[in-house]
Amino acid sequence: MNGLVISGISTGIGKTLVSSVFAQATDAWYWKPVQAGTEPLTDTERVQQLGVLSSKTMQEVYRLKNAVSPHAAAKMEKKKIKLARITDIALPGFTVIEGAGGLMTPLTDTETFLDLFKAMGHPLVFVIRHYLGSINHSLLALSAMAAAGLDLRFIAISGSEDPESEKVIRIFAAKHWSNLCYLHFPEVEAWQAEHTALYATQYRDTIRGAF
Repeated sequence: MNGLVISGISTGIGKTLVSSVFAQATDAWYWKPVQAGTEPLTDTERVQQLGVLSSKTMQEVYRLKNAVSPHAAAKMEKKKIKLARITDIALPGFTVIEGAGGLMTPLTDTETFLDLFKAMGHPLVFVIRHYLGSINHSLLALSAMAAAGLDLRFIAISGSEDPESEKVIRIFAAKHWSNLCYLHFPEVEAWQAEHTALYATQYRDTIRGAF
C-alpha cells in the first residue's frame, strides 16, 4: 500500500486540515489530483502553510480556476477530466491523496470521486462534520462506499462533537467495516501549523497502527 485517500460528506468540512495531519503523522507526500478553485489559495498551498514540506507535495493533474464542481469547472475551461490521467501516475512514496468536495462529487458527466477512489484502490479516510442533515449525508456516503467495496480505515470527526449523531454513524459503519478508527478534530477558529503538528503527534501511533 502506498496511498491513502481523504474524502468526506461535503466541501469545506476540514478535509485539507485532516490531510495535513495524516501527511505529517506518516511523513507522507501530499497530492490533490483535482483542484477546483485557486483563490485565495489552492489546497496544496494550504497544506504547505500547515507544515507539509513543499518538496513533498505533488502537482495537481487538473488545476481549475473556478470553485465549482470539477466537471463544471473543467467545461468552463474547455477541458475534460480523464480518470486514467490520474490513476496512471506513479506515486513517489506513501501519499495522502485529497479529493474535492464530497464522495459523490462529479469529475465528468458520468464519473464521480467514488469511481476514482475505487480505481485507485487505496484505503480511505472519511471526514464528517456534524450539522442538521449530516447523519443522512454520512449514511448515504457510507452506503455507497460499502457497495463499491472501498477499504475504509478511519472516520474523522471535524468540528464540534455530537454523541448522538456519532453513535448512529458508528453503528451503521460497523455493519460494513470492522476495527474502524475514529479521530476527533475540534473546532478551531483559525487552524494553524501548530494545530497540525499537535494532532499529528497525538494521533501518530493510532494512524500508523492502522496499516
